[in-house]
Amino acid sequence: MKKQGLDKAAPTADQLALARQLGVDVDGDVEAVTTAISGCLGAGAERELARWFVVSVMRQLRQQSWQNIEDCGLSRERQQELVASFLALPDVPQSLASVLRDPRSQFTLLEFARSRDPRRQVLANTTKAYRLAVQLLEQATADETKASVDSVAPTVARPATAAVRRAARRSSLSASATQAGAGHGPNTQSEAALEHEEIVAELEQVLDGSVSEPERPPGLFAEILLLLQDDRYSMLLGVAAGLVFFLLVYWLFL
Repeated sequence: MKKQGLDKAAPTADQLALARQLGVDVDGDVEAVTTAISGCLGAGAERELARWFVVSVMRQLRQQSWQNIEDCGLSRERQQELVASFLALPDVPQSLASVLRDPRSQFTLLEFARSRDPRRQVLANTTKAYRLAVQLLEQATADETKASVDSVAPTVARPATAAVRRAARRSSLSASATQAGAGHGPNTQSEAALEHEEIVAELEQVLDGSVSEPERPPGLFAEILLLLQDDRYSMLLGVAAGLVFFLLVYWLFL
């Protein structure tokens, strides 16, 4: 028995195309065609209905006007991922079954407005299924945008820090010692080479960021502290201090 209002209602172009793709007989009205499609798909009918619904919501959100689902810009795999996430949401299967109860709204691209009009494949945008589909698509778009930005973010070269400069100086001195010890026997040369390798490893750790430098106050005071951290500069500072003290005493007793 035909449902009221469906007499002589013709299938949509989307429904006819899907029926032909599945090898379903396309002779008959919209109810006969959609029933045959559902019977052919079996348990997968719900997923296929949800696919058309979600893609239609996406088209509405993007304010696009393409008329073929193959032009949506999403691969079939991505569509199925969205459908699986959509159907896994609470209350979606029940709401979707209610929204798509009219055969004229099944297996076809839809539009959405305040009032539904199944004759023109227009559904209400106030249903739970529609709201949840919007939330899902907006979150998916945000995640994809973030992933795209992260993948193209440029790698900023880290400036040479004081630790890097110190390690480089030590590496240079160690290399010189290795060359100088080449003529003093294998033990001296081996020790110098080992020290050089340790310094290079330290330099690589600093460059990789695995070793962080202690925080230092900025400005001239920081540079003075940096000099004091090196034994050679400490020795020079001590000599300079002694010389200043000697000159001061000498000046006082003139």
